[in-house]
Amino acid sequence: IGAKGRMKLEDGKAKFSYEKDGKTKTSEENIASDLIVGPSLVDHLRKEWAALLAGKEVHARFAVLDRRETVGFRFKAVKGEASVRIKMSPSSVFVSALVDPIFFTFTADGSRLLRFEGRTLPKQRVGDSWKDLDALTIYSID
Repeated sequence: IGAKGRMKLEDGKAKFSYEKDGKTKTSEENIASDLIVGPSLVDHLRKEWAALLAGKEVHARFAVLDRRETVGFRFKAVKGEASVRIKMSPSSVFVSALVDPIFFTFTADGSRLLRFEGRTLPKQRVGDSWKDLDALTIYSID
């Protein structure tokens, strides 16, 4: 998409930098104890697995590089017989009006992610620009 972003944790702060079209924008905020980034999200859910299965709502701040900030999300599980579906939705009423929930489906014991539904990291080319992509991703072992 012709852009690059970076988050650096330093001196108790999350320092963001995002470059696009030759312009760099920066920001910073205090690091939350529940900070997660894309690759650590599934590990965070596994760490909170017992609380999720007990019906508790789990919270975290998710780093969003292109916005140069973290956004609060809440996670809630619905347990089925063979799987557990976790809903990730924004904590803020204002953000939730703009951002649809994301759903993760795991095996009942949480050992394997089976599917992911919602906004993904890849973008979709539409005409001359890149747009957000909502998708269904199904994971399988062959």
